[in-house]
Amino acid sequence: MLPSKRTPSALKQVCFGLLSGLLLFLSVAAVRADDLKEHFDKGYALFNQKKYDAALEEFAICRKIAPKDVTVLNWIGWIYLNQQKYADALEPQEEAVKLAPENPDAHLNLGNVYDGLKRYPDAMKEFETLSRLQPKSADAYYNLGNVYFKLGRTSDSLAAFRKAAQLAPNDGYVQDSLGYVLLNVGNYTDALAAYDKATKLMAGNPTFWLNYGIAASTAAGKASARPKADEYYEKARTALAQAYKLKSDNYTIVETYGEVLFDMGRTPESIPLFEKAAQMDDKQYSPVYNLGMAQEKQGKLPNAAEAYRRALALKPDDKSALLRLGQVQFKQNQFDDAAKTFTHLTEVAPDDLSGWISLSTTQENKGDDAGAIKTLQEAVKHGDAGAKRARIHAALGGHYYRKAIESATPDPNTLKQAEEEYAAALKDASDNSDALNGMGLIRQREKKYDDAIKYYKQAIAFNPKFADVYNNLGVAYEAKGDTEQAKENYKKALQLDPANKLARKNLDRLEKVTVK
Repeated sequence: MLPSKRTPSALKQVCFGLLSGLLLFLSVAAVRADDLKEHFDKGYALFNQKKYDAALEEFAICRKIAPKDVTVLNWIGWIYLNQQKYADALEPQEEAVKLAPENPDAHLNLGNVYDGLKRYPDAMKEFETLSRLQPKSADAYYNLGNVYFKLGRTSDSLAAFRKAAQLAPNDGYVQDSLGYVLLNVGNYTDALAAYDKATKLMAGNPTFWLNYGIAASTAAGKASARPKADEYYEKARTALAQAYKLKSDNYTIVETYGEVLFDMGRTPESIPLFEKAAQMDDKQYSPVYNLGMAQEKQGKLPNAAEAYRRALALKPDDKSALLRLGQVQFKQNQFDDAAKTFTHLTEVAPDDLSGWISLSTTQENKGDDAGAIKTLQEAVKHGDAGAKRARIHAALGGHYYRKAIESATPDPNTLKQAEEEYAAALKDASDNSDALNGMGLIRQREKKYDDAIKYYKQAIAFNPKFADVYNNLGVAYEAKGDTEQAKENYKKALQLDPANKLARKNLDRLEKVTVK
């Protein structure tokens, strides 16, 4: 989010400029001075009562009486600014600067007008003038920092906020914005220190605690070591808990707090927050999607599916929600529903190969082998050369391989098709462990065990956690008569996947033989 934009300090400065304004009234003809003061006082009182239109009417009368009074012009501009009516504020503020080019209030207000109109280069010039007129004004540098940031001048923005912090070390708004820019340049340590100071200076400001939590969460995501990430996440959780305590009816606070708890693995605590955020704003996609992920992680698959459907009602073609809904349906053996969901995914995102692979796997589990192969053949047309297309070729090779060996007499032509697909996968990505494993399986069926072992070892080098490959490597060693190497690899497969039935069966068989 952009640095929190505090209320411009023009009001404070103009109010203090009231006495100088009254001195100007003395130069007005005595017969009109009383009228001017009367309308000015009425306008000031009405402004404090937040009756802005009525206040503007009084200051408009003041302007008719004294058209060149800069204080009156500043007040008119400021009231429009306070209402965010930047176009209306433009004329009186430009006139004020024209009449009094050395008046700091006029430059401050005009800079804020240009900022509101997104005329950032013009705003920058006004704030630079203000910093020259008032070199010890933290407000000048604060506003400069904001505009520099919007112009993409990050280093200048950082320097301006540092200057503002030096001039006003106890200003929480300055520290909050300084933290934001530091976060954007990747200086997490100093950013968190600035946010920490902001929250200490203004402990009752929920936005500061929110920003502190976001910064700490960002730092956690970038941390290279888990202990450091955990430290940052705890800072984020503490900050967001305080923000929630101060303003539990703020959607952003509720949703962000839930996200951090989820990222910390505190999934049960995140669920009620996502539910609350979704109730607070039923047009928001994020909380229902996040709720789905949390429910899925808890193993509550029907609830997760419902949440993903709610997310898709808001964004019907969202790739992430479609993929996760299909996966949840697949886990519940709802293969027909999963196939429909994945088909939709391939239609809205034909270049997203995960949809094609998921659809093919679902069709295979439905017993539709022909459909699975056809899906992958279509997928190859959409994939660019590289790792993604390699996944498709490897999956297609797996389908051909299984089809070949499931018959009583393996079909050599189908095995050849499998080998061609594995070779195509390795051409696209030589580190594709599925294709390397597949080539090993084919060589093993040909009793070329040394070649099979070579492929298996390559697969393990690229994917050390591939349990099935260790089992296959064990089978190859066993076929060569090296039972010790075979047992070692079966054990490794079971370490990685204790539920691996083939590895368990193979190891038990060898250990029984050893005992005898």
